[in-house]
Amino acid sequence: MPSFDPEAPFDELPPLPPREEIETESVLRACIGASRALGELRGLVETVPEQRILLELLPLQESRSSSEIENILSSRNRLFVAATGGDESDRFTREVLRYNQALMRYNHTVPDHTALCGICSIICDQPMNYRRTDDDEVFLVSYAGRGTSYTPPSGSNVGRLMNNLMEYIFTDDETDPLIKMAVMHYQFEAIHPFFDGNCRTGRILNILYLQYNRLLNEPILFLSQYIIDRKSEYYRLLRNVTSGSAWEPWIVFMLEGVRETSLSTIRTIRGIRRLMNETAPRCEALNIPMSAMESIFSNPFCTISRMQAEVGCSRATAAKYLRAMEAGGILSSERKGRTVVYRNDGLLSLFRERRRD
Repeated sequence: MPSFDPEAPFDELPPLPPREEIETESVLRACIGASRALGELRGLVETVPEQRILLELLPLQESRSSSEIENILSSRNRLFVAATGGDESDRFTREVLRYNQALMRYNHTVPDHTALCGICSIICDQPMNYRRTDDDEVFLVSYAGRGTSYTPPSGSNVGRLMNNLMEYIFTDDETDPLIKMAVMHYQFEAIHPFFDGNCRTGRILNILYLQYNRLLNEPILFLSQYIIDRKSEYYRLLRNVTSGSAWEPWIVFMLEGVRETSLSTIRTIRGIRRLMNETAPRCEALNIPMSAMESIFSNPFCTISRMQAEVGCSRATAAKYLRAMEAGGILSSERKGRTVVYRNDGLLSLFRERRRD
């Protein structure tokens, strides 16, 4: 095991695959539970008719949570309003929206060097490439803010280590892909190939890897909220792999994250469908078309302009639909500057409940 000094570049970061045994009894047991839950989630998503709605709602939530890990904070309501085209996009909210843009732009993309640089460039809003020279050094402060916790490998080693990571990703071996995802996630974080945006890029890499291995069809499994709820444990386990090659607890932690997140997402999707089924007859009684009802479920906030664009109707008709749904108790409204924003409180409450899971 190489020596580890948090103040010095970890140029002796071992290449993959790990020399240690990673498919232990505890890991394999956790992998079974994660695989079952993920399979159930994938099956559910493939059967729901509202996939477009899920692909607008859930990635936006992930964008917020993933950015929150990096202390980029945007309120849920502010983010949803900004996504409707509203004017509440402060600096932090714009950063969250860029993460969402990167996630959707590279959805279903092969997770190679080009994709990673493209993802990081969108997240950071400038061209981003791997660090290349020993002067290209970065360091990470501790989670508690007390000194340097880790110094990634020097820039001159990044290319070699990233090539090794790519070889590991694309080598078809007998290791379960979920286990490899946990190993891959650690290695990417340890290499820290960019000057900025590494952690958010790495979390998108997880999604692309699951899609590449056909474990996930759409980007609706997100571990960020799981990590937020266990942030100190997450960083402690990462550090223990670096300092002591403690792979088993780290891999089990990530597999448990896949299991818990899959089950939480299943509950959310079922909640959305239940709420839509309850809302549909109320809209029908108000002569509101299905396309207009779906519009208020693709984002908890809706404006007249958004309704007009999604339904393909006149502005007057869009306004009529929204006012009718407000009068029928389906929506409530508030003014944001010169724009009236209509709010689906039932849908918002589902995401508040998910945060408490």
